[in-house]
Amino acid sequence: DGGELPAAALGVTPEDFLEERARFAVALRECLARPDRTWLSPDVLQTNSYDDSALQEVVARLIAARDAIDALDEELEGNMYISAGEIVRGLEELQTLSEELAKIVEKCAGSRAGARMREELMGASLVAVDVAGPGDIERA
Repeated sequence: DGGELPAAALGVTPEDFLEERARFAVALRECLARPDRTWLSPDVLQTNSYDDSALQEVVARLIAARDAIDALDEELEGNMYISAGEIVRGLEELQTLSEELAKIVEKCAGSRAGARMREELMGASLVAVDVAGPGDIERA
């Protein structure tokens, strides 16, 4: 025993974690495929313009994030046991990725676009608030 808590002690099951990853991946794909309906919507463009080179960086980062999630999903597929530590790290990684993407979107099209990206990616998600012990994962 490595001293890890069972995932159930965190209140998040491996199935919850996999569902969250899937939800995040769908949101990420939507942001990539339909920026006009997500983070770069007409109401955002009314108040800000966007930088073409920064937009290219955003698209490249979204594609890289999508590919990384797909690769990890293939690795996790069929894994019968996902430890509590893996769940916490995975949720933290999603939150960090969401923040990184929101920051490059802000650089591209302003704070409102960044806020929309955060909202799209982390909307009603599970987030790791504090990982000191049980009960530290809450619904946002």
